[in-house]
Amino acid sequence: MDQAPPGTNPSHVLKDCAGCGASVPRQDCHRNRYGEYICRTCQAAGVRFSPQRRRFHWLHRLIRVGRPWFAYVAVAIAVTVAIYMIIDRVASAPPAASE
Repeated sequence: MDQAPPGTNPSHVLKDCAGCGASVPRQDCHRNRYGEYICRTCQAAGVRFSPQRRRFHWLHRLIRVGRPWFAYVAVAIAVTVAIYMIIDRVASAPPAASE
């Protein structure tokens, strides 16, 4: 079985803790759902995430969900304006010439 080249073994990789900023080995930290690494010391102190990353996570979700809704609203407004323009053109058409 092939082994990973030196320096790529996950147990030797250092990660920066999002709570305290210290560089800790990968096996001594936990990756949370926001993609941050939290060291065991910070976990024991009750740190679960950093506010900055959580804010970015919710902003990203808002953009992902908001884009399709923005498109739906834009199409609805465009269709409404087109219908009103057609109604206005029909309603204000010049009277037919009578002979």
